[in-house]
Amino acid sequence: MSAVPPAVPALQVHDLVVGYGGPAIVRGIDLQVPRGEFLAVLGASGSGKTTLLRAIAGYLRPTSGEVEIDGRLVAGRDTWVPPEKRHIGVVPQEGALFPHLDVAANISFGLPRKERRTTERVAELLEMVGMLGMEHARPHELSGGQQQRVALARALAPEPELLLLDEPFSSLDAALRVEVRSEVHVLLREIGTTTVLVTHDQEEALSLADRVAVMSAGRIEQVDVPWRIYEAPSTLGIARFVGDLVELPVAEIDAQSARTPLGSVPLSPNSNTNARVVVLRPEQLVLVSDRNVGSSESGTPGTVEAVRYHGHDSLTTVRLDDGSSVAVRSAGGAGVALGDRVRVLVTGAARAFPDPVV
Repeated sequence: MSAVPPAVPALQVHDLVVGYGGPAIVRGIDLQVPRGEFLAVLGASGSGKTTLLRAIAGYLRPTSGEVEIDGRLVAGRDTWVPPEKRHIGVVPQEGALFPHLDVAANISFGLPRKERRTTERVAELLEMVGMLGMEHARPHELSGGQQQRVALARALAPEPELLLLDEPFSSLDAALRVEVRSEVHVLLREIGTTTVLVTHDQEEALSLADRVAVMSAGRIEQVDVPWRIYEAPSTLGIARFVGDLVELPVAEIDAQSARTPLGSVPLSPNSNTNARVVVLRPEQLVLVSDRNVGSSESGTPGTVEAVRYHGHDSLTTVRLDDGSSVAVRSAGGAGVALGDRVRVLVTGAARAFPDPVV
């Protein structure tokens, strides 16, 4: 392992611009990843996240900007270090195992050539990913989750300074995806490998990462801990992309509150007083059935239009009496049915944005 001081980030990207010979796909990216951190780069298809990962890995040469790995410049104006000399590990979407090689040979391929005949490191890695005794199996004999474990072991074989994961769980079915990514998360925590995960899956990014970098149109819009990405998005675009959202048009606004179809809603500190829309998460709304309260009860009246039950929670669509609709998340069942008259109460503060409602 490197003797570079711990204060030096495992990855630094400065003013990075990347394209494919035409218009830039990634523009002006600045990013630092401390040692041992698990960073998720989250974005929709076409946001530039995979292009950024490929530039960090060395598969694409940037138009301009710099990339440093473990304090060493690997891409810059007069510098270019090829992927195999960057001391990184990469796990692609499909694992990309060699079908004609068994598990042990696939893993040892990740080792330096002079070490490929040794069995100790391969056995250590097989134990690490929970596949001892399967060294002679071929890729077609493995489940999708097992194939991804082998791909991870191959990437970890040379003890890389940086591990890059390119949507490695996207090809797995839902139940297996949760299981495998949890196992990988625990493993990477235990060995302390600095990791950058590229994903379009919000739940994956928020549940696995120490920090999340949200990308849109080739730029990073916000880098923060997961709960702040969800609860304090810096733009309306991020608020819309990450999780379910209740958007309310603003009739009047001051520094403390805004008048909306749900009445006067308190605002989070430093809200934009020129805002045209405020946003809440569905769990900030509470449903009260008119069967259980008097007509003078506080809250905004409406009628239940739809109920989606998910087991652990339910999402209820309420058509307010002014014609607008809101979604309310309740723990377990909502306790209401289609056509019920209800009132909607607001808890907590909303965030205000100047963006128009579209």
